[in-house]
Amino acid sequence: MYMPSKAGKYGLLLRTVADANYRYMWKLWPYSGRPTEPERSPPATYFESVPEMVKYMVEDVAGTGRNITMDRYFTSVPLAEDLLADQLTIVGTCNKRRQLLPKELTEASGREVDSSIFCFRNDVTLVSQCTKPGKLVLAVSTQHRGPCVDSRTKKPEIVLYYKASKGAWT
Repeated sequence: MYMPSKAGKYGLLLRTVADANYRYMWKLWPYSGRPTEPERSPPATYFESVPEMVKYMVEDVAGTGRNITMDRYFTSVPLAEDLLADQLTIVGTCNKRRQLLPKELTEASGREVDSSIFCFRNDVTLVSQCTKPGKLVLAVSTQHRGPCVDSRTKKPEIVLYYKASKGAWT
């Protein structure tokens, strides 16, 4: 894969599903580029969309009630609803350019630092946290149901859970 922004311009792109607590890799999918003839390529070598790839990656754990933590490239509200139908919850950061996000969540103008706005749709919770002037963190969860904010750090519980399950330091 060609990555012009990196020091080493070429590298491997691997998508993985892993257990965050035990560092156990469940499934790995190497990206090998777009095939010249997708209809003739072997199954699971090319996906038309990101949600299609995510569903393939988690098909073995569907129906188990587990939580899937994902970053902004994978997270969307329709995917969250689809995975919830398969008895999988998600927590993930979200790109503010995604469709179906209310304007109030994606604009930082006029927001106080450490303020959080929650939005609820069906069983999906969205939160927009203003971390710095002009900077927002958007998160989506089907695991969290209420507007919980930690009183000490002033961070939403969804963001704290995301950081803990991604192996990040809080």
